[in-house]
Amino acid sequence: MSPIVALHLTAALAALGLGTFVFTRRKGTTIHRWMGRTWMMLMVVMAMSSFWIRSTGSFSWIHLISVFVLIYIPFAIYRVRMGNVKGQMLAVKGLYGGLVVAGLFAAALPSCTLSHCLRANDGPGRPAGAVVQAHAGRTHRRGAGVCQLRPAV
Repeated sequence: MSPIVALHLTAALAALGLGTFVFTRRKGTTIHRWMGRTWMMLMVVMAMSSFWIRSTGSFSWIHLISVFVLIYIPFAIYRVRMGNVKGQMLAVKGLYGGLVVAGLFAAALPSCTLSHCLRANDGPGRPAGAVVQAHAGRTHRRGAGVCQLRPAV
């Protein structure tokens, strides 16, 4: 797995876990605010890193979610700074929903790099992802299409 994919996946999984935790905790506390800031930073890292991950060498529709994140993070911050807590809460719920939907699609669609990492298996005794790690940085034929398992430059 390339470093940029690892960064993206780490930020996404951390944002998923932290977001779930923040949603279940009491709102308005100092801990809530700091965890929320951390969550937003993780979302920005995840969104920015996605632009260097392209399965087919070009952008896909899933990159639109990253654009959505980069627009909505400042919007959510603006809302809460203006005292519109309900508006901020709706924006953050939308961002979290986008994170979950993008993760599900990335894991399910065969054209996505994450799907290759989860499904790759080169025979008995090899863990899922072993083929991807062995072929990282190379282009190989996968089904009907060609998949680049390296970050786009």
